[in-house]
Amino acid sequence: MTQSKQEPAKWRKYRLLTEFGLSTLEDIEREIVRVRWEDRLVLLGRISDALTGSERRKMFFVIKCVPHLISGQLPNIRVHSLSELADAEATLRQMQGPYVEAWACGTVVDDATFSVAGRLAFFPEHVLAEHTIEQIWRASPRLLENYNGDTSFSLVSASRPDWGWRFRVNAICAKGSDSKSSLLHEFFFTMLLLERQRNQIEQFSNYLSTFTARSFSLEYKVIGSKLRIIDWDTYNDMLVLNSR
Repeated sequence: MTQSKQEPAKWRKYRLLTEFGLSTLEDIEREIVRVRWEDRLVLLGRISDALTGSERRKMFFVIKCVPHLISGQLPNIRVHSLSELADAEATLRQMQGPYVEAWACGTVVDDATFSVAGRLAFFPEHVLAEHTIEQIWRASPRLLENYNGDTSFSLVSASRPDWGWRFRVNAICAKGSDSKSSLLHEFFFTMLLLERQRNQIEQFSNYLSTFTARSFSLEYKVIGSKLRIIDWDTYNDMLVLNSR
């Protein structure tokens, strides 16, 4: 699949996942609503409709402000309820920068639905090629960047030497109605889903390792029993993208 360099770099990152069988363009387009930057306020109506929809499942939404040539750490606006839409609108109106598009994507975070997200990191220079993973419940993986233990979501962190090894749990934090035993059960269920995609993940991680001897990571999401790789990060994403 040929990537168009006219597309935002972030979208090109998602397209690369489809080339390695880690996602499909149909899934990506179904999950992400894209509009031109000047039409960004339209997203608020879409989110309002979803929050008041007939299914009434608990959801949260992320609005991304997307420039053309920056592929990571994009400004995010999170909306968990109708009461937050006014603040989101004010923020969107005030946002300034080289943005070309605005995106919105939603995630089910209802207690009745299995909903987890996480980040799997690889360290090619490590003697044992160590993998580390952090998984959170009913939240965005971006929240891992500021995790300090004093948050509302549950978390498990673990590590292993390489593929084929069982993850060793290093830390577990249970919040709300979650118990440590249920988190461990659900964590290892997710690891089984990851192992089922080992071939595709390993091919992609081997590809990324040709561009960097440092660490790189993959982000994933599981809703119900469907796991999808939703993003990837290296120290120089544009080097990877410009090679396509």
